Amino acid sequence: MDSSHFLEDQNRGPGEVALIVVLIVISTVIVMLRVYSKLFVLRGLGWDDGMMVVAAIFSIVYEAANVVNI
Repeated sequence: MDSSHFLEDQNRGPGEVALIVVLIVISTVIVMLRVYSKLFVLRGLGWDDGMMVVAAIFSIVYEAANVVNI
């Protein structure tokens, strides 16, 4: 068995970091678009919008901790 192939399969850190960053950017854009549409189209935010913003912040903090540990 070729040991260099084994070592290449073990280093998945950069791919995981890239995936985390892409998903955080997508989710942040979606939350921002929701808040924008609620504020400027419907002229008001509800409690569910606040919970989405809080959840997005916690998600970003959690994923940042994951990136640091990779």
